[in-house]
Amino acid sequence: MVYEVGTDKGRSNRAGWIWGGCFLLGVVLLVGCADMHLYTKDELVGISLQEARKAKRLEEKGKNDEALEHYKRSLTISERPAVHCDMGELLSKMNRFDEAQEHFYAALASSPDFPRAKRGLERLDARKKLQALGKTPEEISAAMKRWDEEYVPSGEGAVARPDASETYREYLVRQGVAVDEVSVKLYERGVELARQGKTDQAIRMFREVLMENPNDARVYYNLGNLYYQNDDLRRSMMQYQTAIECDKQYAAAYNNLGVVQEALGYSDYALDNYVAAIAIGDYEPAHYNLAVLYTRFGKVEEAIKEFETYVNISPQGQFVESAKEQLGKLYRIR
Repeated sequence: MVYEVGTDKGRSNRAGWIWGGCFLLGVVLLVGCADMHLYTKDELVGISLQEARKAKRLEEKGKNDEALEHYKRSLTISERPAVHCDMGELLSKMNRFDEAQEHFYAALASSPDFPRAKRGLERLDARKKLQALGKTPEEISAAMKRWDEEYVPSGEGAVARPDASETYREYLVRQGVAVDEVSVKLYERGVELARQGKTDQAIRMFREVLMENPNDARVYYNLGNLYYQNDDLRRSMMQYQTAIECDKQYAAAYNNLGVVQEALGYSDYALDNYVAAIAIGDYEPAHYNLAVLYTRFGKVEEAIKEFETYVNISPQGQFVESAKEQLGKLYRIR
């Protein structure tokens, strides 16, 4: 952990960790005095889990400060990535973003491919953007719930999430489309089915929406995501292309189209679409994807520029650590 030294926050955090250390020492001494039995590693993990469960119960009751103390004890006894994520998520809800980020990175340090930690960084970034927009805590909670429910492709280069601040209904209004309640319910049902892994049913729901509004870019975008998940890359590519035809400013669709084209071997077309996504809205994942592609092309200076841009505009982005690692390699060979 890295905390600020010489500030109230730093002193508070250090005190918490010192207290946690004393707690662990007390546990060991108490047991040792009782029957000279020292805890095994498995027993310590068990105690750590008990502390984490206490923290979770306190968090559910809204006693966040007390919950944090029990999470700290759990980590002091036995450091585990899942507890770092629990603590990071709670700190994020409390708007203590820097501390939350430290815990997500700590989880990744001990388990580099831990999906929940990567997801936590994405959620943290979305929450920060919502706060910057002046949203109330209630609005942020509702927006994050919607954001969690949106279906998107996974894996390197995939889009993080749609705009957390915009519901499907709001999207239709922005597009100047009359809001049809049946279509809204079908869309929401499609998202729910996709989240449950019922891909075929979700596709049918989205197709039903298109019967009422055949020019709905967001629905084509979601269909592209679903086909991408099914490794049906050519159908996925067609859906993203149609989404762009319906909405020329859909930066996420340009980026995802580039991801699919690159996977199919159409690297030149992919490059053009990453550039388009950046030109439309300085789309963050497209900078990373473009940098990776430039690296494969052997264009070192171009790759460095895009990686640096990605790190600067998305310091908590999903691929920031990978970008920094790639930059280190490129600096050595430039």
